[in-house]
Amino acid sequence: MSETRVYARAPGKVMIAGEYAVLDGCTSLVMAVDRYATAVASREALDPAQGWETPELTETLALAGWDRVPSVRVKPGTLFEGTRKLGLGSSAAMCVAGLAAATACVEGGSALDRESLARLSRRGHRAAQGGGSGVDVLASALGGVLAVTLGTDPDEVQTEALAWPAGVHWRVLWTGEPVSTKHFVARVRALGSDDPAGYREALGAVRSAAEGALGAMRTGDSAGLIEALGEHGRAMKHLGRRAGIAIVTDAMRTLAERGRALGVAVKPSGAGGGDIVLAVSESVSALDALGEQARALGVVPVAMGLDAHGARVISADEAAESLAD
Repeated sequence: MSETRVYARAPGKVMIAGEYAVLDGCTSLVMAVDRYATAVASREALDPAQGWETPELTETLALAGWDRVPSVRVKPGTLFEGTRKLGLGSSAAMCVAGLAAATACVEGGSALDRESLARLSRRGHRAAQGGGSGVDVLASALGGVLAVTLGTDPDEVQTEALAWPAGVHWRVLWTGEPVSTKHFVARVRALGSDDPAGYREALGAVRSAAEGALGAMRTGDSAGLIEALGEHGRAMKHLGRRAGIAIVTDAMRTLAERGRALGVAVKPSGAGGGDIVLAVSESVSALDALGEQARALGVVPVAMGLDAHGARVISADEAAESLAD
């Protein structure tokens, strides 16, 4: 009997609001984007050339409790530019894609219970990484735009599906400067220990901006969302100064200043310090103009759009196309 292989893919993510404050119970906003990790699973051993099994995926597969775990290999696909990751949550997407392929292989079907997929992959991903919010895992599994609120129990999480306001356009800009999220989070946590009042003040500003963004998203208030995300970027810059880290780099600060002149709000997406920047505006031409100015600063616009579906099983041809893009 010929070997049966099952393929799946899962999207990356862009953080919209709530960075750092999400770990203190603030509702964060995240969206899945159409850049994908791709996975293959088989009941037979797979060639290492098919990809690899990440620590997060290994942990997640162990939690699945299957009698026989299928062989699974994953690749970051379009979440990388060449050998450089884009800061779109590649480890989360690879974990989710691998679990999706393995689940379909074990259960023999293409329909995925994305809620269960999200819960299990988030548990495995957090166990392998020693913590974290797991917001990127949820976006990868569920797709779309999500509001995510963490509970006091590590496994307790609430998600709310939201619609992106039709009047708001967005771009992702890549600085090409990767940063250690764990290091930045540790520095912000150290601020909480060394200067509790300063921590509360700085994180409070992030929380306030995130709440403003959430309110605008729920009501479809385009101008309100753009204003809140501009405030969010400034709050993250202040938090970085308090913590002694460059959450907003010089290039990002220059982009934010130029963006304000064009009617574009600019903020770090994720931990900051480099990686990707989110720019939003009611004007497409303003975003295009900022993109041209960004290139002069060595910051590259990266084409992507919203992924509304989350993880899904795909054909072998679709998997080949995803890896070739």
